[in-house]
Amino acid sequence: MEKKDIIKIFMEKGVLLSPQELKEIDEYNYEEILSKHIKPEEDKTIKYNKEEENKLEITTKPITKEQIEIIIKSFKKKKQVIPKDFIDYYNKKYEGIRNILTKKLNATSINKAMDISSTSNIIGVVKQRAQNGFVLEDQTGSIEIISKDDPPIGDILSVTGSSREGKFFEKEIVYPDIPLTHRINSLKGEITLEKQDGKINVISSAVTKETTTPSHIRIKKGDREVLVFIYEPIEPIRQDHVVELLKKRHLSPKISEILYDDDPFIIEPVPDVVVLFGGEEYVKNYKGVTVVSTGSRATKIDLETKKVEFVD
Repeated sequence: MEKKDIIKIFMEKGVLLSPQELKEIDEYNYEEILSKHIKPEEDKTIKYNKEEENKLEITTKPITKEQIEIIIKSFKKKKQVIPKDFIDYYNKKYEGIRNILTKKLNATSINKAMDISSTSNIIGVVKQRAQNGFVLEDQTGSIEIISKDDPPIGDILSVTGSSREGKFFEKEIVYPDIPLTHRINSLKGEITLEKQDGKINVISSAVTKETTTPSHIRIKKGDREVLVFIYEPIEPIRQDHVVELLKKRHLSPKISEILYDDDPFIIEPVPDVVVLFGGEEYVKNYKGVTVVSTGSRATKIDLETKKVEFVD
């Protein structure tokens, strides 16, 4: 959501922002700022009266501190994609996953690791297969990894090992993965997600919001929140493949889906729930992350227990 759209919401509600608020406001904090200006006993919502299209109707509903809030971060598609956009995308993907890996270990660039005989960690993207392993590349160079493992080309990972005679002998391969320290968030309440006319409706007892996929969604209630990531892949993600993607911390879209300035497919921060639209119906839990594949039905999720119900 652009700043001009956020300001329009405040104007419709008759709220005048201070210069400091205008400077700081964004899609993540605007609802919190709005709640400070509106009387706590009511929230005036403007909508069109369907019977008289030229008139506006104002409805009033109570606001309580325990009401569920739905905050959506969506991603705007490019109208036109040029070759440089793909290069930029893969660079951002690499940097994003590298940042996750550097939180797990201390890494050395490949060109420096070639001069270190003791054990070190290097991070890179699998460039190609080699006779006795594979070639790993970062921004400083590439090196042949001597390994019995055969990771897919394009994977971004860390290798622990040592350098000898211009090659790197692998002791361990580390993927970004979901950390064991990942905190499982929960709150009392439930949401329903349904696809309708190409849009996704996110429905709670208090509010309904519309978005597209991919989107990152924060469900807040009081001082608690649950993070939900929604995505509709071109090709359905099978149940036996979803854990592999969580380990890589990336949903690996088809090249035709790379249409964004940012990388919406990186799994960061770690969500509590991942909802995949389409494909077969299944629910999979991996290290505290609940993955739901909706099939063709709407999906109701208990935000406390993460129990899932498919709804016709």
